[in-house]
Amino acid sequence: MNPSPPPFEMAFRQYLAIFGGTPKNFSEDFEPLFEQLYHNQLYLEDDNGPLSRKKVKDHHAQVLALEWKAELIHIRRVGLNQFDVK
Repeated sequence: MNPSPPPFEMAFRQYLAIFGGTPKNFSEDFEPLFEQLYHNQLYLEDDNGPLSRKKVKDHHAQVLALEWKAELIHIRRVGLNQFDVK
């Protein structure tokens, strides 16, 4: 018997499904999913340095409009409330 995926993983997969390759506006339909996944004190870094929560949200809005498609390579728990996602 396989255990059910953690609530974070289910919500993350649902959020990624939005990025299906058709243009969309980041609207109130997607806002609750973003709010559920991205904590107010979000801290991410990329090659250019730290990313604020607002920058992440703005970037997601841009790529939704540009018809990007997201694919989940892996997701694994690395801490109590931490996941490694690629």
